[in-house]
Amino acid sequence: MKRMLSALLAAAALLLAGSAGAVTITGAGIINDASGTNLLSFDADVTSASPIFGSVLLGPADTGPITLNSVIFKGASAAFNAFELTLTGGATFSFVGDVTDGLGNFFPNIVAGATSAIVYFAPNQAFTLGGIEIGDPLGLTGAYDWTIDVSGVLGGFGLELRPYLVPEPGVLALLGVALALLVRKRSLA
Repeated sequence: MKRMLSALLAAAALLLAGSAGAVTITGAGIINDASGTNLLSFDADVTSASPIFGSVLLGPADTGPITLNSVIFKGASAAFNAFELTLTGGATFSFVGDVTDGLGNFFPNIVAGATSAIVYFAPNQAFTLGGIEIGDPLGLTGAYDWTIDVSGVLGGFGLELRPYLVPEPGVLALLGVALALLVRKRSLA
């Protein structure tokens, strides 16, 4: 009986130690954290134009690079056709992977730097099945995950997901024509 109790306590201690040593993310808008050792994997629910701020904590075993994959859901009232993913606290992107919609269609318009990446998409392209996938969180599309270098990080870093509504090129052209007509009318008067 003592052996069995000791074995159960040891197993529980290992289980708790394993979960304490893994990446975790918290913050308003983070609806599911599936992170693990050297893995940052979460679902985010964008319900407005307000950014989502996540606090990422690293465990002792998280020496990097950290693999990033995520699903971003769009609430019914949220209107955006681009988003920016920004890292703070010394973390940098070491590889910017793929972004796909729920059908596995790739978004080709990604502009990335060391700490920030902006993804542009057509409004009808995204959210076909409810979410945009960063990397391959479900392991179904064959997309490349993103990686984060945490060599300059002590204990954790910040992550910001900021949605944007970028005007369509046709709308910008129409505004330009209207402005030109207004300037012409004023110069004739």
